[in-house]
Amino acid sequence: DEFNSFFKALDANGDGIVTRKEFTDTISALKTPWPKIFAFFKEKQWRAVALKQMFTDLDQDHSGGIDLDELVAGMNDMGLHLSDDEFLAFFHELDKDGDGNVTCDEFTTAITGTNKE
Repeated sequence: DEFNSFFKALDANGDGIVTRKEFTDTISALKTPWPKIFAFFKEKQWRAVALKQMFTDLDQDHSGGIDLDELVAGMNDMGLHLSDDEFLAFFHELDKDGDGNVTCDEFTTAITGTNKE
């Protein structure tokens, strides 16, 4: 199952124990810079209402979705500076249905870690 696969990925030496080093090394190797992103949002003390307003601000063309260019430009304007690869990985994590646009629900769910389903 998914948990066992995740655990095995974290347990680098296969001894059945995930050390802090194994955990941090594995998380650091992921392309999506979630620690940077979560630290950014925590510092800004974003709440769900603020995230919806942020989404509206990021949606520069008012299409109801955020594309990659809007995400990069908007997050840079707000002070979150990532590499192109990190932004691309972040965008793909947000865009759960893979349609090239991030909806408000996809955005807030990813940032808050909640799921309405």
